[in-house]
Amino acid sequence: MGSPRNKCPHCGHAMQIRNSNSEHPLMRAMYLQCTNIICGATFRGNLELTHTLSPSASPNPDINLPLADASIRRLAQAKPQPKKTDA
Repeated sequence: MGSPRNKCPHCGHAMQIRNSNSEHPLMRAMYLQCTNIICGATFRGNLELTHTLSPSASPNPDINLPLADASIRRLAQAKPQPKKTDA
């Protein structure tokens, strides 16, 4: 499984994470740049952990994330759909 693919909201090209820093054990701030040199957009975003899918074998007592409900866990287990190609 590779890293998530972030697409530029303006031109649709891939974006590259240029830098990131931890703001909290459950959140990272990311600075992203579009790889399309014509577009050149840059962004700041957050990566946040919101639910536990599977409990840790060595939990941190300071972290208390809710257990994801069954519908979220089913989505996590779903196989990705193949990309449609133009014929």
